[in-house]
Amino acid sequence: MSERDQKLLELYRQHFQPLYGKPVPQNSNGFGVGEKHYEVQSVLFKRPEWSKKDCSAWLKKNGFKNQGVDIKPDHYRFRQIDPHYIESKGYTEYRTKKLPHDIDLIIAYKGKKGGMIVRSFPERTENKF
Repeated sequence: MSERDQKLLELYRQHFQPLYGKPVPQNSNGFGVGEKHYEVQSVLFKRPEWSKKDCSAWLKKNGFKNQGVDIKPDHYRFRQIDPHYIESKGYTEYRTKKLPHDIDLIIAYKGKKGGMIVRSFPERTENKF
């Protein structure tokens, strides 16, 4: 596992639980040997609490890319992977994971196209006795 993946996994262990609410075991990469079912698509920092300089320092310290920033009214967005590229690789479900200090990770998971799993249920009928 790369150093960046180890840091990300440690963030997972410290601040939130992965999908389905199961804690990540200390001796695994979180999803099974050799498998990776998630990627960090973007890192968001709340404005005005964060400056661009502070964002850049945090990204570097934690092994994330700083290839430019999208400045929005309420946050800075640092894209880690182009959304069209990551979708072409099967990462189609997105979740926002909140970290302390007003930082959000946009996590892309491998899943079905459209990002939602929809189950159909049979139409409810009244019991007649």
